Amino acid sequence: MTKLKTIDQKRYKITGRTYQTIKTIWSTREISEETRQKISEGNKGKKMPDDFKQKLDKYWTNENRKIHAEKIRKVTKGKKLSEETKEKLRNKTWTDKALQSRQDNCLKNAAARKDKPWSDTMRTSREDTYYNKNKDLANSVFEIMKTESSINAIAKTLTVDWKTVKNIIDRQEGFNKRFGLPK
Repeated sequence: MTKLKTIDQKRYKITGRTYQTIKTIWSTREISEETRQKISEGNKGKKMPDDFKQKLDKYWTNENRKIHAEKIRKVTKGKKLSEETKEKLRNKTWTDKALQSRQDNCLKNAAARKDKPWSDTMRTSREDTYYNKNKDLANSVFEIMKTESSINAIAKTLTVDWKTVKNIIDRQEGFNKRFGLPK
C-alpha cells in the first residue's frame, strides 16, 4: 500500500484511522480452505536466501534481543487476557515441528546453564514465587493435618497430587516463617 514500485510513482499516504479500518477488515476476513491450500502450495519449496539468514543472525545479538524483549514487555505489561483467549491457549494443539523446536531450545538452554549455580537472587526469587503461589493450599494442608496424618488422605480431601502435599509438608517451616501458618 505504501511502498513505491517505480521511482516515478507517488507514495500514497494514509491516515491512522484509514489504516486501522483496513487492518480490521483484513484481520477479520474469512479465508476459504481452497485459498489456504493455494497459499500453502505457493509457499512450498521456497527458501530464504543464505545472505538473509546471515543478516538475521547478525541482527539478533544479545543486546538487540534484550531491547526487543523490553519493547514487548512495555506493550503487554498489565494487559489481561479474555476468557476466550485463555480457553484457546489451554486447548492449543502443537504441531510436531513446533514441539521439536521447543524441545531443541530447552535442551540448548539447559546445556548453556550446565554446571552454573543459581545466584542468591535467582534462588530467593524462585522460592518467593513458590511460597506465594502455594500459600492457600499450604494453609489447607496444615489445617487438615490436625485431624489427618496420612499424606494420601490429605491429598484426596484437597483433590491434589500426593507429591504436592508431601512437598508442602517438607517445606512447612518455610511457610511458617513467611506467613505464620498453623503448625
